[in-house]
Amino acid sequence: ECAVEICSFSMIAGFTGIGAYMMCMNFQTVDGGSLVSMNKFGAGGMFTAMVVGLMVAVIYKLLAKYSFFGEDSVIPDFVKNWFDNIAAILISLTVAYLFTYIAKIDVFAMVQILMKPVTSFAQSAPGVIMIVFLQNVFYFFGVSGWVFTPVTRSITQAAIAENAELVAAGLAPKNIYAYGFSRYHHIGGQGATLPLALFMLRAKSKKFRLLGKATLVPSIFNINEPLQYGAVVGNPFMLIPTVLIAIILPGFSYLWFAMGWGTINYVNFDMNFAPNAVSAFFMSGGDWRNVLLICINFVLAALIWYPFFKAADKAECKKEAEREAAKAAKAAVKA
Repeated sequence: ECAVEICSFSMIAGFTGIGAYMMCMNFQTVDGGSLVSMNKFGAGGMFTAMVVGLMVAVIYKLLAKYSFFGEDSVIPDFVKNWFDNIAAILISLTVAYLFTYIAKIDVFAMVQILMKPVTSFAQSAPGVIMIVFLQNVFYFFGVSGWVFTPVTRSITQAAIAENAELVAAGLAPKNIYAYGFSRYHHIGGQGATLPLALFMLRAKSKKFRLLGKATLVPSIFNINEPLQYGAVVGNPFMLIPTVLIAIILPGFSYLWFAMGWGTINYVNFDMNFAPNAVSAFFMSGGDWRNVLLICINFVLAALIWYPFFKAADKAECKKEAEREAAKAAKAAVKA
């Protein structure tokens, strides 16, 4: 019952967020109709959507503890829920109305100004390295790097949309950290684990050999959760390469584009599970140099992973030998 109630509130809150967002778009009446910029439905409006959604969520959270009715009320639950939602809906829409139509504030422009320092930092080499570093380190401790996607996707989608506009105007794309930049350093998935999957095919330990066979094909398509949680997460041997890859690969990729050795992404080829080289080729408009960057980063990742993989494999072999010895001793005692 509680789950159903939460689902009901979340759905209504979601629609309330959409209503508040559309109110912030400030529809203009022209010749008896309504006019609004369609750009606000695109990548440029993602930050505003996040802010408006957060505002609605906070309002619902604050009002969740209050109700027009007592627990012993004979009013049916669906009627109580309807009345309890009304207050949050009215407050959310009123706030959006006051900002947009009374205070005459362009919410979209205001959010862009507030987020400018964040987006500017994300387009710098230190910003890119920090983002990837956080993704990789969080993943090492068991928290998928996907938790950063709502923020990073907002930045990269707006960046690639601007790059596409620049190319359409006959100019060169300028936003290096655009959508698809991760294809150059997340080779085989977050942490560039495709070389690690290949090494595991020749591992001496049974565990790593089985993992290699099971995860190689998915890794080609950037699905590496089984490999991460099976061999990397929490493994002390894998922490140093995880950190090194988070610094070297995105740093080198940023330098590659800053020096003009490749074409910055400007085509929104939204295929997360396509092999990295395929994505790099299409998102750059067919520049083979971007594919070359993938190959170089693959070699760099392999060089980083190899010594630590060998140490981890040796330690795993020792554990397996100890387990086998313990089993043999137990069997001898029973005999």
